[in-house]
Amino acid sequence: MEAYRRSLTALDGDREGFSAPAASPGTSKSEVSGFASPSLLARVTTEVRNLETLMAETSKWEEQMALGTASGRANGILARADAFTVERQYRRKIEASAQNLARLVQQVLAMQAEATKSDMVRIDELRTLLTLLPGSLQSITPGPDKPDLASFEYYEVKMAADLKQISALQEVYGDATQWDALYQANRSKIADPAAPLPKGTLLVVPSRHKNGEGNL
Repeated sequence: MEAYRRSLTALDGDREGFSAPAASPGTSKSEVSGFASPSLLARVTTEVRNLETLMAETSKWEEQMALGTASGRANGILARADAFTVERQYRRKIEASAQNLARLVQQVLAMQAEATKSDMVRIDELRTLLTLLPGSLQSITPGPDKPDLASFEYYEVKMAADLKQISALQEVYGDATQWDALYQANRSKIADPAAPLPKGTLLVVPSRHKNGEGNL
C-alpha cells in the first residue's frame, strides 16, 4: 500500500493537470476542445484526493488495530468481527473510488492523440497508480488480527430474515435450532433475536457450531 500511496501523493501534487492546446488565430478559448475538459480534469483530481484520503484513513485504522491488539483490547470474537467489518468497508470504498478513477482515466486515454509531452507524463502516472492498486487492496488487513479472522466464518445477510431462518440456511448451519449460537456471537448487533435482521448485516458464524457440534 505504501508504494501506491506515494504514487497517489505524487499524482495529486501535480495541481495543473493536463494541458489544453492553444487557440489558433481567430479562434476563441471557448472554441478550443483541449486535450481534456476542465470538468474531466477536476473529476480526476477529486477522485485522486478521495483515494488519498481513504488510504490515509486506512493506514491510521491499521495502526490503531495494531496498538489495540498489542494491549489486549482487540481480543475476543466480537472485536475480531468488528475489525473484519471495518476492513470490508474500507476495501469497498477504495474499490469504488478506484473504479471511478479508472473510468475517468479511460476517458483521458481516449483523448491521447491530442496529448502534449507533459500530458503523457501524467498519463504514465495514472497508469502506474492503477497498476499498483490491486496489490494495495490486498495489503488492507487488520494487521496482527489476520490469522484470527481466518479461523472464523462470516455470513452477510442477503435479505431480511430472523436468526432461525438464517441458521437454517445451508451456507450457515443448515439447522434452525442453532440460532442461539449466532445470537451469542453477535449480541452487539442484535437487539431482539426474534426480529428480522436487515440485508447487509455481517454475522460471525462460529464454525464449531456447524452440524450441532460444540457449545458457546
